[in-house]
Amino acid sequence: SSGINAEYGGCGKPELDKLRRNLSVEMILPEKDKMMNKALFVAISTFLHMVALTLSYLLMLVAMTFNVWLFLAVILGAGTGKTILLVRNSFSPALESGHCNEP
Repeated sequence: SSGINAEYGGCGKPELDKLRRNLSVEMILPEKDKMMNKALFVAISTFLHMVALTLSYLLMLVAMTFNVWLFLAVILGAGTGKTILLVRNSFSPALESGHCNEP
């Protein structure tokens, strides 16, 4: 990989790598603000993980009631949510612009 890719974690598309470097929040913010951003990210990420885990365990308890209708509601809800997210993400502007994570 090129020096740009190794240094900045680029995706091999020079124009996107240059844009990423120019718009990087970490290059603009002072050191104190960088630490606050990281701490905030960790706190939010941890909270969202706890919410997802709580919902997962609650859904497991619903399924363990052995009520067929509740079990089907959990399965259909999970399938519907996954479908909505896949459809929404398939029309994402990031994918249309040739983003690095494009499949």
